[in-house]
Amino acid sequence: AELVDMLANTEEGATTVQRVVAMATTLTCEEFDESLKRARDVAVFFFFYSLRSGNADCLFAAFLKSLRRYPAGMPYRPVVIQKGYAPGFIHPLTQSWPTPDGCTPEIVEVPYEGFDLDAYRKAAQAIDAPMLLFFNSYSRVLAPNWLNKLYSAAKSLGPGSVVGATGSWEALGEHTTFPNVAIRTNAFMIERDRFLSFTHPLDTKRDTNLFEAGPDSMTKNIRACGGRVAIVDRDGRVIEPEDWPEAGVFRSGNQEQL
Repeated sequence: AELVDMLANTEEGATTVQRVVAMATTLTCEEFDESLKRARDVAVFFFFYSLRSGNADCLFAAFLKSLRRYPAGMPYRPVVIQKGYAPGFIHPLTQSWPTPDGCTPEIVEVPYEGFDLDAYRKAAQAIDAPMLLFFNSYSRVLAPNWLNKLYSAAKSLGPGSVVGATGSWEALGEHTTFPNVAIRTNAFMIERDRFLSFTHPLDTKRDTNLFEAGPDSMTKNIRACGGRVAIVDRDGRVIEPEDWPEAGVFRSGNQEQL
C-alpha cells in the first residue's frame, strides 16, 4: 500500500498503478502471479540500425505499428538494440513502444561495426532475462498473442530448445547437405544461458550465415544436446522440422501462416 501511495504521487507512477490494477482485476490471483513472473521471464529485442547503415526510421515505426495492432498476449521487457548511434542517445520512437503494462524500453548500445548476431550476443550479456526473443530490423508482427504463442511453444518443447517464426531445410553451399534443418535468426526465442553458451565467431557475414545454417549451427547444437526446435505459425501451432515444407511459412505456399 505504501508503494502504491508513493507511485501515485507522480503522473507516471499513477499511470503505472492504474495499469497494474486493471490487469489484476481481470485475472485470478494465480493468473496475475503468472503474468508478473512472465514479465520478468522474457525480454523482446528489436535491432535498430543508425541511418548511415541504410535503415530508415520507417522500419522501427512499422514494427511499432504492428505491435499496436497485434497485442503480445503477455507482459515482457522491451529492449531496443541501438547500433551506431551516439553514446547516450535514445531514439524518440523508443518511447512509443506499446507494452501490456506500460513498461519503458531498455536500451542496449552497440557499435556501428559488426553484424546482427554479434549485437544480439552483446545485448544478451547486458539483459538478464531468462528467455530472449530477437527481432531483426525488418520484422513486423502479423498476428495477435504473438509472444504468448512463442513463449508457450518454447516452454512446451522443454529446456534447451529454440523456436522461431521461420525455419529452413536449405543447404548452405558445400558445407551442408539437404535437408539442412535450421531455425532462421530473423525472429527466434531461446534461453539466455543457452544462447550465451555458443562460442561461434560472429565477426563476418559468413560467420553469421554459418551460425544460422552451417555444419555447426545453432540448430544443430541444440538438437545434438537433446533440445528441440520448432517454428510457430500465426495460429500458434508448434511445427517441428519434418513438417516445415507444408507449414505455409517460409517459402511454403503463399506464406499465409507466417
